[in-house]
Amino acid sequence: MHKNNMKPQTFAEKIFRSEAGSIVFARPDIILTHDNTASIFKTFQKMGGVKVADPSQMLVVLDHNAPPADSKLATQYKEIRNIVKEQGIKLFYDSGMGICHQIMARHARPGMLIVGSDSHTSTAGAFNAFAAGIDRTESAGIWVKGETWFRVPDSLKIILSGELKQGVYAKDLALWIIGMIGSDGANYMSVEFHGSGVRSLTISDRMTIANLASEMGAKNAVFPADEVLYEFTGTITLEQSGRIGYTARILPNHPDLIDPFHDGLIRWG
Repeated sequence: MHKNNMKPQTFAEKIFRSEAGSIVFARPDIILTHDNTASIFKTFQKMGGVKVADPSQMLVVLDHNAPPADSKLATQYKEIRNIVKEQGIKLFYDSGMGICHQIMARHARPGMLIVGSDSHTSTAGAFNAFAAGIDRTESAGIWVKGETWFRVPDSLKIILSGELKQGVYAKDLALWIIGMIGSDGANYMSVEFHGSGVRSLTISDRMTIANLASEMGAKNAVFPADEVLYEFTGTITLEQSGRIGYTARILPNHPDLIDPFHDGLIRWG
C-alpha cells in the first residue's frame, strides 16, 4: 500500500500497533505500585508467583501513608521493603522521598507504556507516554507474566488555544473540560491534547490535567512531545521504547517539530 493511502493512526494505535478496538498483549515499560504493594504481592503468591518476571519493570513508591500513622502501617511498610529487597527491585522510593506521580517524572519518557495500581497513573501522559491505571489483581498478573492484555481505546482529540488567564490554573481547565463532557464523557478513551494552547502549559500543568483524566472516565491522557518537554527532560527520542513507528529527535525551538498525532480524531473545541 502506498504510504499516502495508509490510514493515519492515533497515539494509542501507535503504542499498541493495532487499530482501536483490537485486543492485544503488551509488556509495560513501567509498573507502578505504592502502599498497596504488599497486598499485590500476596495476590502474586496466590497466582503461584515466586520471583517477579522482570524486576526492571517495577517502580515502587511508599507515599500514601507516609509517614505511617500506626504500627499496622509501619509493619506493612517493612513488609514492602523486604519484598523490594528479595525481588531485586531497583526503582524503590521509601517513605518521605516523594509522591509516586511526581517521582514518575524521573522515569517516564515518550513512547513508553506505563501502568500502575493507582487510578491517577495517567499523570505520566504529560511525558508523551501511554499511562493507565489498572487494578491490584492485574498488577499481580503482570508480576507473574511480565505482560497483560489491553483493548486499544478509541481516541478523543481536545484542541487547546490561547493561554490561562491570571488566577486560572491547570486544574481549573481540567475541571472545566470535565464539566463540559461529563464524568463519563471519555469512557475508556485515549484523550489527546493538541493545539497552540498546549505550548503555554508547563510540565506541571500537563501533569495536573493528565492526572484528572480518570475523572472523565478516560483510559489515559497524553500531551505531545514538544520543546517544553525537551526543556524538561533534556532530550527526547520517540523511538526510545520501540513502540512508536518512526524515529524523531525533538530539538529546542526546531521549526519542524514532529507531531505524533493527526487530525482524524474527534474534535472538541
